[in-house]
Amino acid sequence: MKLLTLGLPIAVLTLGAGIARADEVVIRHVIRESPGIRGALLGERGSPEVRTVWVWAFESDPGSPGGLQPIPARHFRRGPDGALEGLCGPRVCVVMPDEIAVDVNEMDFRVVAASVPSPFPRDIQPGDDGTFAFPIDSPLTGATTAFYATTGLIDAAERWAGHPIDWGNEGQLKVLPYAFVCDFMNAYFDSRSGHVNLGALGRVESGSNRLEGFTGQPRGAPNHVADLKLDAALSRDMVAHEAAHAVFHELKPGARFGMAAAWNESFADTLSFLSALEDPDVIARILAETGGDLRRENEVSRMSEHIGSFTKRYLDDEAGDDGERFLRSALADRSLSDAGLSRADTEIPGTGLIPGRDPHRVGQVLTRACYDFFAGVYERALSAGKKPEDAVAEARDVVGAVVCRSTRFVPEHQVSMRSVARAMVMVERDDLGERYQAELLV
Repeated sequence: MKLLTLGLPIAVLTLGAGIARADEVVIRHVIRESPGIRGALLGERGSPEVRTVWVWAFESDPGSPGGLQPIPARHFRRGPDGALEGLCGPRVCVVMPDEIAVDVNEMDFRVVAASVPSPFPRDIQPGDDGTFAFPIDSPLTGATTAFYATTGLIDAAERWAGHPIDWGNEGQLKVLPYAFVCDFMNAYFDSRSGHVNLGALGRVESGSNRLEGFTGQPRGAPNHVADLKLDAALSRDMVAHEAAHAVFHELKPGARFGMAAAWNESFADTLSFLSALEDPDVIARILAETGGDLRRENEVSRMSEHIGSFTKRYLDDEAGDDGERFLRSALADRSLSDAGLSRADTEIPGTGLIPGRDPHRVGQVLTRACYDFFAGVYERALSAGKKPEDAVAEARDVVGAVVCRSTRFVPEHQVSMRSVARAMVMVERDDLGERYQAELLV
C-alpha cells in the first residue's frame, strides 16, 4: 500500500505476541476477559468483575440491525439508592436539550436565531426492568444509540492510545441529541464547550413541540421532500465520528488549521469504522458480506448510509452514481490529485486548504491508506492461521493503536500529510518493534 498514492511509506503493522485484546472486553451476551494493550502499557493486572447495563441501540445506522447492547456499568452514575441516574456517567453524559434550536446559521451552528422549549425529559431514565429500551421511532432511541457510540469509542480509543484521554470537560463528554432541528442536517463537536451537538432534519410541531418529519425543500437541495426524518443521533457512525473529533482535540489540541483539518477528519472517520468492529456481530456481518475479502465495500467501509442516502438522493451530490448510498467510503479510490492537491501538499507543513476544498474529501486520501493498512494486517493474520474474526480484531487494534499514538509525533502547528505518515512509521518502530518492515515500506 502506498500512502497518498505518492510512494510514501506507511506501516502495515500487527501487535507483538504480548499485546492482544483489552483487559475488559464486553460483548453481546457474554463477557470475555483477556490481557490487553491498556493493561500491558499501564501495568494493570487481572480484570475486575464487569457488570453491564443493557441499552438498545443501532449498531451502525438505522438501516443496520439494532438490539440490546451491554454497556459496562462503570459508564453509569447511580444515586444513593443505587438507581441509575440516566444515560450519564464519568466519561459520557447524554442529556436532552432544554431548548431545541429551529433556526441555525449553517456556517456557524452556534449562531441560533430561534429556538423552542424541548418536549423531552432532560435525563433519560431506564424502564422498570433496568434497561434503556424505547420504541424504534422514539427520539429517545437516538439518545441510547448516541450513548452506545460514545462509550464504545472512548473505551477503544483509550485502549489504542495506551493512556486515559481527558476529553470534554474534566474527562466527561456531554452529548446533546436534537440540539437543532431545522431544514438541514448536521452534527458537530464544539471544542469551546466540549459538547457534541447532534442535529436532525425535521420540524418541531407548533403547540405540542413534537418532532415531525420535514416537508419542503431542504436547505441547498434541488428536490422537494415530504415528511422526511433524518436524525444524526440514530447514526452510530456519525456520532462516533463526532466523538472521535473530541478525542483528537484532546490528543492534539493545537492541530486545527490547514492540513490539520483534513487529518482531523480522517482520524474521526478511521476511529468511527474501527470502533464499530468492537461488536462481534458487526465483524460477523462484514465477513459474511464480503466472503472474507475486506477490500470489498462492506458495512464498516460505508460510512453513514443513513445520511449519505439522503445527501445523494436529494442534494444531488455526485449525481449519477445512484449505487452509492453512503456519505463517504473508506475504500474511496482517492489520490491527492482527486482532492485537488499536489505532492507539495504532503511535504509543506501547515499548507492551507484553498476555500471550497473540503477537508472531509482531502482526509479520505489518508482514510483510504488507513483502511488498506487494516486490510493488510487482517490478511497477514489470516495467513498466519488466525480465525477470520480474530484476524479482524487484531487488525482493528493494530490500526487503532498506530492512528491514536501517531498524534505524539506530529508537530503541533506543522501538520502535513508527510508528517502524519512519518509519525505512523515512528509508532511502528517505537511501540511495535519494526516487526513488519516489509509491509511498512511498500
